[in-house]
This record gives sequence, structure tokens and C-alpha cells, in this order.
Amino acid sequence: MKSLFKNMLAAGLLTSFTMTGCSKILDQKPINSFLPQDGNADIAEASNTAIYSYLRTQWGEGMLNLGELPGDNCTATVGSVTNDAETFLDDFTWTPTSKYIDDGNLVYQTAYQAINACNSIIANVPFYEMDAARRDQIVGEAYFLRAFEYFYLVRLFGGVPLYTQAI
Repeated sequence: MKSLFKNMLAAGLLTSFTMTGCSKILDQKPINSFLPQDGNADIAEASNTAIYSYLRTQWGEGMLNLGELPGDNCTATVGSVTNDAETFLDDFTWTPTSKYIDDGNLVYQTAYQAINACNSIIANVPFYEMDAARRDQIVGEAYFLRAFEYFYLVRLFGGVPLYTQAI
């Protein structure tokens, strides 16, 4: 009987300690949300670098081909054989479902992803505590890259929606 009482007492004490001991663990900020006042130099640098990854995706193939193949600067060939996959650009016969335009929205969608990232930097980074000169440079790059994206979107597609705030 004594051992049963000791076991029940131990289980009760263990339960009470575990139930009251985890309040700090449960009171943490959500890690999937981000507020501008939580920012720092590392987050600003990472955000700035992320914009350039969108450019790599676009200019690796899509934007270059859409910009050059329709003109007289080059011809769509692979080796000495005409590449039928790109002749629609040489012939000015592309449609909204053509490669580079609808190929996972390589150009259009990626441009707006980059624009949204730029808008986020422009809205948030000025509030970060970091070196003022570097902060201004990062925000300036975001303004430039947003304009760069719009320049090529308008050049390729005509009138496009203009977003100046992060979505």
C-alpha cells in the first residue's frame, strides 16, 4: 500500500511540474510571421540577395531569348539545325501559351515575384537597425530593380499592372 501511495504521489508531482514548467515554451512568438521592427542587417542582406535570384531565373534563358530572338541580332538554331522550339520568336508568331511566356510563367510571373520582393524591401528595410549607408544602398537597389523589371515587362508585353506595395 505504501509503494502504491509513493508511486501515485510521484506521478502527481511529476504531472504538476510538467504542466506548470512549460509556460515559457508556449509563449513564443510565431516564427512564420515577420514584423518590420524584427528586422536586422542579416535579414536585409538576405532579402536583397533574393531579388537577384529572380533575375538569374529570368535572364538565364527566358528574357534573353524573348528580347533577342525576335530581332535580327540572332537566329534560333542549335548547331547548324534550326531549332523549331524557338522559331516562333523569329517569326513573331508567339501566343500567350508559347515557351518562355507560359513555361511556368518564366518571365511574367518571375518578374512580379521580384517586384513584390523589391516592394517588401522598400517598405520594411528603412525601419531596420543597421548601418545607414548600407541600408540606403539596399533600398536604392530595390528601387532600381523594380524599375528594371517594369521596363522589360512593358517592353515585352505593353501595359502591365503597376504594384508599388508588397502583396
